[in-house]
Amino acid sequence: MSSTQLADRLEAVAAELRAFPTPTDALRVLQGLSNAIDAEKVALVAEVDEHRDFEAEGCSSLKNWLRDQLHLDGRQASQLVRSARTLRDMPDLESLAVEGAVSLDHVDAFGYAAKHIDPMVVEHSMDWMLRLAERAEPAQIRKAVKKLRDTAHPDDLDEAWMKGMDQHDIKVSAVGDGVAVTGFLPFDTGSKLKTLLQSLSAPTCAEDDRPVSVRRVTALDQLLSGILASGLPQDKGVRPHITLTVDLSQIAQDPDRTTGELAGFG
Repeated sequence: MSSTQLADRLEAVAAELRAFPTPTDALRVLQGLSNAIDAEKVALVAEVDEHRDFEAEGCSSLKNWLRDQLHLDGRQASQLVRSARTLRDMPDLESLAVEGAVSLDHVDAFGYAAKHIDPMVVEHSMDWMLRLAERAEPAQIRKAVKKLRDTAHPDDLDEAWMKGMDQHDIKVSAVGDGVAVTGFLPFDTGSKLKTLLQSLSAPTCAEDDRPVSVRRVTALDQLLSGILASGLPQDKGVRPHITLTVDLSQIAQDPDRTTGELAGFG
């Protein structure tokens, strides 16, 4: 869809909305238009990339230009660039995107398929994948694509498992309002942790009706608190602490509005 065609479509949608459709009809119309606008953005991003127009405006890369000029975050910029490649290689998917039938999150799922599944398998599966994308949310098409990958490349699952066996590690990452713990431990280390958590998370009495998940997390918290109470081993027994710096003169002048700086966080 050219920019002119998109402008015509915008006028048509505006006229349709002025006809006072039901809220549900209006939302369907607007979502389709939003998808179509995103597809036009992708087409323009591909054009800017092809002609290197971002260099003329002093940017070293297309992603940097998108972040600097359109004020997009890294995820949004990367999605536009990825989608340009995916739609270029999948014209049938591009047609659906231009029509507004699918979103860029749907396009991402097809990009994953192109990257991780044999091209012949993707080509033979394209019809049902497109039909699914038209009527399902992105999470469903991603799930279907990953299932297709596992079916087409079963040996990859075994290989990934074996690689995991050789990469003993544990990671603790902040996710939203909590922390995600992932990893793979040697059998003896994992057995020690499991035995300890099972012991600490046992019901405290007959009336202890807390779910086992709550008791397990509480047990881990108690275990960690007990260790930290004696200080970190590498800090010579100094207990964990935070440093907050505040300007004394500011406190004297306006204690209610004075702000401090938390070391490491600002």
